[in-house]
Amino acid sequence: MDILENINELGNKLINNEELKNIQEGFLQSKIGQIVNSAIDFGLKEILPDFVEDEVIEVKDALFTGGLKEGIDTAIENAINLGKNIVGIFNENFKNIDQVEKSLEKGEIIEGISDSIDFIVNKLEKSNIISTNISELIKNGKNLILGNVDSNIKNEFNSELKSLKKIEKYIKNWEKYYSEKNIEGLNTEFNKIKKQLKNIIPLENIINNVRKIENINQLIKNSDEFNFDDIETIEGDTYSDYSLPTADDELDECSAAEEEEGIPEDELMNIFNRVKEYFNKDLSNTSSDSKTGKPATQSAKAVARAEDDNSVKENISRVFSFDSMDDISSAAIIVDTFYHDNNSLYKNPSDRKYYLCITKNRCSAKDFNKVCNILSEYGKKEPGFDNHTGFFTEHCDCIIAEHALHILRTL
Repeated sequence: MDILENINELGNKLINNEELKNIQEGFLQSKIGQIVNSAIDFGLKEILPDFVEDEVIEVKDALFTGGLKEGIDTAIENAINLGKNIVGIFNENFKNIDQVEKSLEKGEIIEGISDSIDFIVNKLEKSNIISTNISELIKNGKNLILGNVDSNIKNEFNSELKSLKKIEKYIKNWEKYYSEKNIEGLNTEFNKIKKQLKNIIPLENIINNVRKIENINQLIKNSDEFNFDDIETIEGDTYSDYSLPTADDELDECSAAEEEEGIPEDELMNIFNRVKEYFNKDLSNTSSDSKTGKPATQSAKAVARAEDDNSVKENISRVFSFDSMDDISSAAIIVDTFYHDNNSLYKNPSDRKYYLCITKNRCSAKDFNKVCNILSEYGKKEPGFDNHTGFFTEHCDCIIAEHALHILRTL
């Protein structure tokens, strides 16, 4: 159940603290459960490399049939309750993302999941459901699974922070359009808000503000003579207690800013002079070498290596996940008009999501930044795979190997 369904379920009644608390905890159990499930899929394939896929699936099914899901749910619940007590929230609901992350960390969520895995593996080994060999392999490789869980939980919080920042921005935009009595703008911003709400934890301020926006939009829709001056708009809210990281999410903003502003004239002249000197020197060396029959100088080779290194650095890759092909196609209609670098589309049979891998080969940092921002509107950035897309070629089904965005746009 996503946050919009939660809001509709709560209706127009006052939010009950206990009810919202249960919804938040249910959301976390579902979200972290998905993370653990994906981590176990990935981990078992790495831990049991000599097993065929059907055998790996049998081991996973045995773990979950043996009670691993219930054990993980209990570990998550215990971590939430313990963490809340440690950070001083007790029986209240979470007010912001910072509280959620600190509670799970203080509640030792990773340790709880680790204990659950140990308990179930020992239980299955004693019951002869799995062999001693498999039991030892899982125990020895358990840290790979736990590391993946820990990393993906952190990525999830970064993603939620990013969505919350966007919601704050869209609410401000909505207020601006409200003051301008721009109905089309109101609808556009509300649709953007709904898009970002799909995968974030329900927070009281969000529920109140989204409900108010939704009610006003409905009033405008149902009224031919709506009076914009009759209703107060929403006061700004901040849903997170610390700023969202930006540099690692896309490209370095500084490089994008430098590209946009250009190079100062005096620095440009210095660069021009250095290039001129290099070519004069290079021509001289080439001429000398051609006369003597000697190979190119070491300095020229070093320059060639440096150029190769620079080209490698420019090959940046990013990965975005999507729930449906329609979401990717909608993004492709916009992005393909100016982005033409390499991109591929995969489907993960484990979570049934689509993964778009994009690269920065020839496009500018500014355009690549723009591509990442647009794709984030329709899907979710997967920072754990930045510059590491090999996982998808090995473990996922390749849907479109090259020019995925262009092909989807033309369908």
